[in-house]
Amino acid sequence: MNPSFEETLIEVWRQSSVTPDNIGPSSNGLFLVLASHAFSSDTDAGDIPFANPFPVSWTPYLDYSDSAVQNLTPPGASSPFPMAVANRVVTAQFPTASNPIAPVIGPALNPQINGVSLFQDRVISGSTPVLSWQAPALGTAYIYHIEVIRRVDELYTTSTSIVLPQGLLSSGNSYCFVIQSISRKSLDNSVAPYIETFPEGSVDVVSGVITVQ
Repeated sequence: MNPSFEETLIEVWRQSSVTPDNIGPSSNGLFLVLASHAFSSDTDAGDIPFANPFPVSWTPYLDYSDSAVQNLTPPGASSPFPMAVANRVVTAQFPTASNPIAPVIGPALNPQINGVSLFQDRVISGSTPVLSWQAPALGTAYIYHIEVIRRVDELYTTSTSIVLPQGLLSSGNSYCFVIQSISRKSLDNSVAPYIETFPEGSVDVVSGVITVQ
């Protein structure tokens, strides 16, 4: 397990149905957890046993994630609030000692808001800023998921920039943004952003505190 993360979660799932071409879980299938293990230190998990009493036609797959917490303190707050970020892999190919789990996608690079670093706490003018970033160095991002924390709004784009729509942000409030790079093959992600594939990976980057003037 990666010691630089605060927690690692390994879950084995069984899916009662997959998409017709077997590229990923079907959206109308039944999901069942066969095993779940969490680790908070550098650990060699070894072999993880799990029971599997379900039909062989149900596809087993692994959902693996490393998570960490970044503490953010908005203006005027007396204490920070935790923002979790994760690196996730979903695969039907179970790992072995010689073929361990490895990330399939890296984080978005150089994230910016209106052309300046998104990592720094800052005050911006206007409620329709431009978020932009560069493609990950590892893997191919087929779609990006942008989360606006305060309102918990979600946006998707296949581009490496997006103009936040009017009404999402308001003057005098503080926000943070999560940009999630998603590797998801064999789908038209512009029309099917919620369907998962095998294998799939995602990784988050989180902004500093952004206050709208």
